[in-house]
Amino acid sequence: ILGIPTEATFAESNIALQRNLLGLVIGAVLALSIAWLGTQFFFLRQVNSLVNVTQRLSAGDLGARAGWGSGEGELGQLAQAFDEMAVTLQRREQEQLWAKAQIQKQTERAEALARIAGRLNAKLELDSVLQEVCDETSRALNVPATAVVIYRQPEQDLFHIGGPNLDHTVQVSARPPELSSFQAVATQLDARTLQVDLTAHPHFIAPQLRQLLGVRYLIATDLVQEENTIGRLDLFVGEDSPIDEDELSLLKGIADSATLAITNARLYTALQLQEQVRAELLHQLIGAQEEERMRISRELHDETSQSLTALMVGLDTINMAARSDIRRIAGHVQNLKSIAEDMLGNIHRLIADLRPSLLDDLGLVAAIEWYGERRLKPHGLSFCLEHSVEARFPRPVETALFRIVQEGLANILRHASASSVVVRLFQHHHW
Repeated sequence: ILGIPTEATFAESNIALQRNLLGLVIGAVLALSIAWLGTQFFFLRQVNSLVNVTQRLSAGDLGARAGWGSGEGELGQLAQAFDEMAVTLQRREQEQLWAKAQIQKQTERAEALARIAGRLNAKLELDSVLQEVCDETSRALNVPATAVVIYRQPEQDLFHIGGPNLDHTVQVSARPPELSSFQAVATQLDARTLQVDLTAHPHFIAPQLRQLLGVRYLIATDLVQEENTIGRLDLFVGEDSPIDEDELSLLKGIADSATLAITNARLYTALQLQEQVRAELLHQLIGAQEEERMRISRELHDETSQSLTALMVGLDTINMAARSDIRRIAGHVQNLKSIAEDMLGNIHRLIADLRPSLLDDLGLVAAIEWYGERRLKPHGLSFCLEHSVEARFPRPVETALFRIVQEGLANILRHASASSVVVRLFQHHHW
């Protein structure tokens, strides 16, 4: 019996199996390695890139981008969508920042205008208002000087200039440019604003003022009140600080506030002038009333009182005559009658001087004719009234005209050596 050991029989097979198993393991490891590397390079690298971009976006870095080109499959489309989303977010953030900046700028401008309007309206004297306009405009727009010109035709224009570096001597010597020459060379910035380059037209301001301020441009905006231009606000701008659109808008807002403040100041000045005129008229009226009272008192004392005294003496004389000689009473009675008639005439004259009843009953023409005849003829003066009046005037007008004629006739009797008086009364317009 021949026998072969099992190990010897399967030795080569076992060796081949071991080789195959080792090759299989090595192949599997290589396959897994290649698969892992391929996954990392072709898939996970892109996913990690997207994750990184997402984390940067969530952290607030809106400039993060995947940077993949188109045509890289679904991940490429996803990366492109991420980039578009980042661009949109970044644009919206920039819009929000711009909007916030605009809101902040508008808020600051509104606060500046409110502050300036409050300071301007706190003053009522025109000179103080003009000084505040110049100071506040120079401060708000950071310019070396500001001037205000108020048009006052046919009078000379009112001009005021102010700034942080201006002394009183420069303010007094400065003069505004003529409006016609200003408009001839100015550049139109908008409907209300003009600009002149002082390097091309240096004659618009004094050399001393230009050297002191170091300005290049003169910008003027109109002061408009109810569609009427009442003046302008001149802005002296340096070469290194040109005015932008926002400052131009602020300038027009300041100009509107300045227009309102100047209008209020002018109304206040006019009101003060009217109050002064009213006080003077009231003083004159009170003086005229006192003079009239003194005249009436003097005439009552000099004429009426004396007539009453003479009348009382005459009555006593009649009483004594009745006791001694009754025939003398008639002569005394006649004298007393004459005294009473004179006294009655004086009283009528006083009443007529105060206000004749004809003025209320028959009107101005009849009152002047009656008063002129009665006042002048006793002094030997002829009187004539020429008129073209056909209807009655309002009562205040008739009273005023009658007082004018009355005072004129009184002045003629006091101061003129006239032989005749003519009063002409004509109506040129209908009431």
